[in-house]
Amino acid sequence: LFSIASPGTSRSGLYRSGPVQELFLSDGYLYTGGALNPIDVYQFDSSLIPTLSHTLYEGLREVRSIDKAGDSLFAFFKDLNKVMFFTHSEDPDSFMIEHSFSLEDSSVQRVGLLEHKFDTLQALLAVSRHSLRIITVSDSGEVSFHEKFGFIGGITSVQSKDSMLYVATGKNQLWSMRIKEGFTLEQLSILNLNNKAEAMLCLNDRLLVFVGMNMNVYRFDSLSAIQFEQSVQLPLSVYDVSIANDSLYVIGPEGIGVFDIIDTIPSLDSFGGKGGTIIAVERNVMVTSDGGSIFVYKLDVDINNTGGSPEQPLLPKDFRLAQNYPNPFNGVTTIEYDLKSIADVEITIFNTLGQEVRKLVDERQPVGSYEVQWDGTNSAGRGVASGIYLYQLDAGVEKMSRKMLYLK
Repeated sequence: LFSIASPGTSRSGLYRSGPVQELFLSDGYLYTGGALNPIDVYQFDSSLIPTLSHTLYEGLREVRSIDKAGDSLFAFFKDLNKVMFFTHSEDPDSFMIEHSFSLEDSSVQRVGLLEHKFDTLQALLAVSRHSLRIITVSDSGEVSFHEKFGFIGGITSVQSKDSMLYVATGKNQLWSMRIKEGFTLEQLSILNLNNKAEAMLCLNDRLLVFVGMNMNVYRFDSLSAIQFEQSVQLPLSVYDVSIANDSLYVIGPEGIGVFDIIDTIPSLDSFGGKGGTIIAVERNVMVTSDGGSIFVYKLDVDINNTGGSPEQPLLPKDFRLAQNYPNPFNGVTTIEYDLKSIADVEITIFNTLGQEVRKLVDERQPVGSYEVQWDGTNSAGRGVASGIYLYQLDAGVEKMSRKMLYLK
């Protein structure tokens, strides 16, 4: 189901001087960070060979967390003990720090997004070795720190589902907790595990807890309790997980496992590859790391019809305009977009003065996923000058735009 995309070159192409601590894939870009390295942003060519596009501030290092919050990229820098939000992170010419804040607790190891958004507040979870704390950020950037909750034995893994938190500890326990109004944490139950849990994942109405070389499956009895369902033996111990393409991808010291998640209980489809501790998957790209090297794999999936069949294709649930690829480009670039409802669609290229350069699409289209190409010419067929251009998708009440860089 997967094969190395760049044998002999993936290691040298992505070599960095410090331990790799985070990988993140978004809209065809790979973001990496480490103990001695800043956030580097890579692009992939048609063969999935990664090349360095740009760096988000060379001086910002010791990267522990990278994720997306809406249109912004956020990252936690351990040495500064700061969380920073970046705008236009994929654009080498216009990325910038939108806002940032320092943490009150210097022992925090990771900061992640909570799945649930409370009104207009974005909730983050700061995880230290022995405690959790919720941090809320308003749309205006106002930050609030809420009550800390401590755990004896330390924290090994955390997973959220709506207003629920599941915490695995070094005491081989699994805690179920509820996020209450005011962002305090309420303990609901404690289950004993037979070993330390290195990773967890909420999948539909089940919680997957990876303990040793087993996957323990718990069912949500309600949002206040979980019940053990069964244990599945695995060919590997799991350190990290990722979901894409109707599949579950896991990695551990023994290699990589790919699970089919169409059925109630995930079933193993494939096992192999190089062992590691971090994994990220998007569309037909899988990136892993053992902390020292980064490996890129090409997945054997139909990226134009992921998760469906020719008779029953998977229809998009959200309105989406993807980042063009390649970007920057000097020949032809591809723009992909998803429509969640039938609409009169226009895709228009503008220059930085807001002047229309060319209209690529102007027609009524049904629900589905589409792509269109631009060759760097205007409506008269003449080549445009090098520079930044805006492409805009207008589909009735929905509208979205992104930037791209054209180089002659």
